[in-house]
Amino acid sequence: MPPTSLELTLEEMLADPIIQLVMRRDNVVADDVRRVIYDAREAHRRRDLLAERRRASPNRPGDHIMGTTSPELTLEEMLADPIVQLVMRRDNILADDVRRVIHEARQAH
Repeated sequence: MPPTSLELTLEEMLADPIIQLVMRRDNVVADDVRRVIYDAREAHRRRDLLAERRRASPNRPGDHIMGTTSPELTLEEMLADPIVQLVMRRDNILADDVRRVIHEARQAH
């Protein structure tokens, strides 16, 4: 008999009555959750590829901090992250608003 995993699958979580109740309360449907998870995995994969490229060619200014490649995302990479986009959409914040605030803070500094 194969060992069983104690970790729930996504579909098992989505079928849970408490999760369904919370999702209904927040006007979230299962396909929204599946899409966000898929998008987050893709963004993570893209970040891994980008980090690998930076390690292979560490010639960008600011890429090295104390001899290691900087793990910090650029503003555009952050704004492209699906979870960031979901939170911004929930809070009615546009990417251009964030860019403007960052620009204004840089000008004031």
